[in-house]
Amino acid sequence: MSKDFDDKALEFFKSYQDRDMMKWQGMMLSAHTAALNKERQRSKIEYKKRRQRKILQPFLRYS
Repeated sequence: MSKDFDDKALEFFKSYQDRDMMKWQGMMLSAHTAALNKERQRSKIEYKKRRQRKILQPFLRYS
């Protein structure tokens, strides 16, 4: 390799900033997104149940 190429490569990697998770977001497999959607739906149902229980709790105490 030439000295010029080495210098350019060295300069590039000095200023290179990794995008971390941003680059992985585009690489989600359909199985991953399906599992995430399923988990999100399950969480919504559990939240509704907890919220309903919290609302009804004072009334259940006196019944």
